[in-house]
Amino acid sequence: MARPVWLGVGWVSSGTRPQGLAFERRRFAAAALFVGGTLTLLYLGISSAVAARRAALDADALEKARIVLTLQELRPLGPDVRTIEVERGDTLTGILVDQGIADFEARAAVSALSAVYDPTSIRARQTVTVTFAPEGSPLVSIALKPSVERDLLIKRGEDGAFAVEDNVKQLAAVERRAKGVIDGSLYASAVAAGVPDAVVVDLIHIYSYDVDFQREVKAGDKFDLLYTTYVDETGAAIKGGDIQYAELTLGREKKPLYRFTTADDNVTDYYTPKGWSGKRQLMRTPVDGARLSSKFGLRRHPVLGYTKMHKGVDFAAPKGTPVMASGNGVVRQARWHGGYGNFIELTHSNSYSTGYGHLSRIARGIKPGVRVRQGQVIAYVGSTGRSTGPHLHYEVMLKSKQINPMGVKLPTGRELTGKDLLAFQANVGRVQTALNAVPGEGAKVAQARTLP
Repeated sequence: MARPVWLGVGWVSSGTRPQGLAFERRRFAAAALFVGGTLTLLYLGISSAVAARRAALDADALEKARIVLTLQELRPLGPDVRTIEVERGDTLTGILVDQGIADFEARAAVSALSAVYDPTSIRARQTVTVTFAPEGSPLVSIALKPSVERDLLIKRGEDGAFAVEDNVKQLAAVERRAKGVIDGSLYASAVAAGVPDAVVVDLIHIYSYDVDFQREVKAGDKFDLLYTTYVDETGAAIKGGDIQYAELTLGREKKPLYRFTTADDNVTDYYTPKGWSGKRQLMRTPVDGARLSSKFGLRRHPVLGYTKMHKGVDFAAPKGTPVMASGNGVVRQARWHGGYGNFIELTHSNSYSTGYGHLSRIARGIKPGVRVRQGQVIAYVGSTGRSTGPHLHYEVMLKSKQINPMGVKLPTGRELTGKDLLAFQANVGRVQTALNAVPGEGAKVAQARTLP
């Protein structure tokens, strides 16, 4: 027997004027059912005393219902598809149970997934798509996308058991070159030249040890990049890869850097053509995306109200922005320190030390005696202590005396010698050959060649 589909209750008007009655239109409360392709009208009551004429009006009322409830409105019910964004602390099993899936079913689906993927690897801001059959029927599938090139689909089979489809796109590594003139910001200009976001972020990070992007980079400066990217069978870029070569032209000064991995410690870094590390011993700006809000020197203190020596620089940034160790070193102190609020001091080689104040919190594991590496997150921006708003107070000390972090000439990092230098020079030659193969003529271009 066909299952009836309930269409609802409403008023149906009749345009027929019954004989001997002094009214033009009457309204009837009716319910409509759609059964086996037939529209049926069921009366629930009549708005006035015209029961005797109801039979005569049935045909007209039914026609009105047919007009209102057309077959276009009677589309078959589709599947129930729900997309859920993963939040911090979520588990895949918990997400499925929250969507009304029985606990035993959720666990069975996650268990099937475990054969090809670790369910605990899901991270905040990923999405999980859950599909149910129409009308509250059972779970049909669960879709995940762990990465841009991988799709996972957990499907229920005819026997009710779950199986996993693991679809991985076959990507080809391609070397691309992008050149451009900076107009507004390096980030926006590089993206306009077709460079993937992740590669641009890497570019900025590579030069952050030596370049003050707020003061030194100006409109009209240039960039030149050779980087690896990964494309699908259509040639569409799916994800960015490593930067092999980068060059910033700031005014008349060119700053070329080459990627190289040293053999003795297997550490990858960027070096000048002479084999000197592109990193300085200390980073200029130990917090990403910050604005220099107060310089080193005498100033009117924003809290105390009188002129006082400002023995560091302030970087304005939203609360919670990660703060990085500006160089390799050892934690000397990590504690509350009066007007500095939450404070960290690191000691480095060559008699340098750095201080970080007004932190909202100190990162887990950061305590006196712990070794940290350059770029490691050690804390988060805040406004603790004597502060008027969220910012990082950053100090550089040489032999325990504060110096201007933005003006000091810091020593560079490693210098390549011996076999490493010979291997590096060979790599420079390979990169130059690749640059010549994709010369990248023009102001804003992105050319490519497939790697062998």
